[in-house]
Amino acid sequence: MARELVFVFATLIFASVIVSTPVDGASQCSDNEVFKQCTPSCIKSCRTLTDPDFCQVSITTCTTPQCVCRDGYLRNDDGVCVLIEQC
Repeated sequence: MARELVFVFATLIFASVIVSTPVDGASQCSDNEVFKQCTPSCIKSCRTLTDPDFCQVSITTCTTPQCVCRDGYLRNDDGVCVLIEQC
């Protein structure tokens, strides 16, 4: 009986750790970023505003899941998501 209780207790602890662990990477994102499982191959940035041909080709396949800028924000040369007006 004691072994069964230890097994049940260990299983519950293991399950609670699995459930509480973030699997989407959202906890790694900075301000003005969101985590996306499917990101485009060409991520627009402040630099692409001045080069309209940079992201002209649209590839629909997903790339590595990662943090991307929220809508209305672009990544600046320092890698920080800023309002488009601040580019």
